[in-house]
Amino acid sequence: MRKLGWLSLFSVSMAYVEAAVVVYLREIYYPGTLTSIFPLKTMSPLNFGVELGREPATLLMLASVAFLAERGKWRRFYAFLYVFGLWDIFYYLWLRLFIHWPGSLKDFDILFLIPVPWFGPVYAPVLAALVFILAGGYVLVKEEITPRPNLVSLACFLVGSAILFALFVFPSVELILTRGIEGFKGFVPGGFSLPLYLSGLGLLFSGIILPLRG
Repeated sequence: MRKLGWLSLFSVSMAYVEAAVVVYLREIYYPGTLTSIFPLKTMSPLNFGVELGREPATLLMLASVAFLAERGKWRRFYAFLYVFGLWDIFYYLWLRLFIHWPGSLKDFDILFLIPVPWFGPVYAPVLAALVFILAGGYVLVKEEITPRPNLVSLACFLVGSAILFALFVFPSVELILTRGIEGFKGFVPGGFSLPLYLSGLGLLFSGIILPLRG
C-alpha cells in the first residue's frame, strides 16, 4: 500500500504541473476565454515544437516511476497504467479547480498532439483512465499477481487501441487531406461516434483484464 501511495502522490503532483502549463498556454492564446479553446488558434512554431517534446517527456516520466516501482515487465506495465490513469483524471480535476473547465464531460479537448492532434470529448480519456486505475491499482495491491497476457488479450488490447486512435485522429487526418495544415486555424470539432468509442474501449478493457484472470 505504501508503494500505491507514493505512486498516487507522484501522479497527482504531475497532473498539477501539467494543468499549470495548460493554464499558462491558455492565458497566452485565449486571454479572457480560458474555458474554451475552440475555435482553435494555431501556436507559434517555437511553442508548438516545445509542446511536441513535452508530451513524450511527460509519458517518459510516468513510465520511469512505474519502472522503478515494480519488477517484471508486465507488473511495470500495469503500474504505468495506474499512474497514467490517475494523472489523466487529476489533470482535468486541477483544470476544473483552476479555470472552471471542463464545464461538462462532453466538452471537447485536444487530447494529444503526436503524430497529429487528437480530438475528443473529455469523457473519452476519463473513462479509459478509470479502467487503467482499477486494473493497475489491483495489480499494485496484489503483490502475488503476475499478469499473463496471451494472444487473445494482446489482440483485444491492440485492436481496441487502434480503434480509439483512429477515432481520435480522424478529424485531423480529414483536415490535413482536405485543407492542409491551415485547416486547423479556427477549427471546431463536432460529432463523436459513441458506439465506435465504446467498442474500442470494451476491447481495450478486455485486453487489460483478461491477463489478470487465474
